[in-house]
Amino acid sequence: MAEVWRGEAHFPDGHIQPVAIKRVLPMLAGNSLYRRMLEDEARIGMMLRHPNIVRVFDGREARGSYLLIMELVDGPSLRDLLRRQQRQVGAVPIRAALHIARELAHALAYTHEAIDEWGRELCIVHRDVSPHNVLIGKDGTVKLMDFGLANSSANLTDRDPGMIGGKFGYVSPELILEQRSTHLLDLFALGVMLWECLTGSRLFQGQDDDDTIRNVARCQVPPASSFNPEVSDELDQVLAVLLARDPAARYQSARELGADLDYVLSLLNSRADPSASTLGDGARQTAELVQAVAQGGRASTRPSAANTGTLAGLSRSPLSNSGTRVPSIAAGIFEELQVLSDPATVPPLALAKSAK
Repeated sequence: MAEVWRGEAHFPDGHIQPVAIKRVLPMLAGNSLYRRMLEDEARIGMMLRHPNIVRVFDGREARGSYLLIMELVDGPSLRDLLRRQQRQVGAVPIRAALHIARELAHALAYTHEAIDEWGRELCIVHRDVSPHNVLIGKDGTVKLMDFGLANSSANLTDRDPGMIGGKFGYVSPELILEQRSTHLLDLFALGVMLWECLTGSRLFQGQDDDDTIRNVARCQVPPASSFNPEVSDELDQVLAVLLARDPAARYQSARELGADLDYVLSLLNSRADPSASTLGDGARQTAELVQAVAQGGRASTRPSAANTGTLAGLSRSPLSNSGTRVPSIAAGIFEELQVLSDPATVPPLALAKSAK
């Protein structure tokens, strides 16, 4: 649906901010639905200000394309982190998994409770909470991104009520069964990710999409402790509530979930060596995982456009030439924007939405 470049925003005071520049894929640029959805994503993103949400600085038209100018997170997606863990060691360490889940619970609590400048509820449901849309910084910072499929009272584009959206392995049973869905589907998706972090396995992934959908509808969830003996009974109980098939049996808010995750972490710390670090330990473990991903990351077979001064691969639909600037149309945001590289040369950004 979209692709992302690394860039720089030049501010009036001389400050230069690294940014990510997202635009609709060229073959979809003429599709008005995708264009309007990106505009909605920009509208929601610019309203949200939270340390666990990727910030959207601006949205604008440039040379026939609609761009989102976003915070650049220098680190992998949770999908990349999980793939590395599953290939090499299996599960994510307990404290790192809890840290990621707690930070995402904070992001979702803020999102679900967000109000506009007049105090009206925005009623935001992300609808695509998945490892693809979680970025992990080098310092262990966890950030939720991509509100392109989100439901919100701020949207100007109506979403098809029959559209599932999201990644099939992370959608909720009520969505598959075409029942009424609410913000609880975001919490269910978070539960799937936490389970997968703790076990090193996929929960609902089947042989194909139909098989995956059937698995989600059945929602048979084995205890994470049956895969990982380090998972405590209390953490198993949290997952059982998070992943209940009946939405009424789940946590009813991300804030409630966050409180229970804090409790599980406090129990974990109380049972550990008193001299060991506690709350910050999860962030440290997560940062170490990010470093491991970076060291074992895929090496690009193409020269870096940022280093060579070229924009390889953009000739099919030019957005900018090397060294040119895209003027800002949002007064007071920044003066100019420089494109530094194309998607093939900027790992480990999450570059394109999956069709699933």
